[in-house]
Amino acid sequence: MDRKRRVLDVLRSEKVFDKSQNYFAGSVDRFETALTRAKKLRNLGMKHDWTPEEFRTAGELISEPGPCGLRESVFLVTLNEQGHAWAA
Repeated sequence: MDRKRRVLDVLRSEKVFDKSQNYFAGSVDRFETALTRAKKLRNLGMKHDWTPEEFRTAGELISEPGPCGLRESVFLVTLNEQGHAWAA
């Protein structure tokens, strides 16, 4: 619960995560906003040295699909697992 609160405080401090105008945006604008949010989320993760669990919590708190979601949830996980298997 403490982790969720810490991550939520960081997300609330960033204007890019404000969803109040989502309803009025067209599909192109929504995709551009999603790219901006994904980039900001990655930068915040590096700035605050988030663990994978904290980064996952941030994604859940944003609660909308991002343009990098599949890559982060499947592709990178698979690469890491394969890397560990080959290193052994």
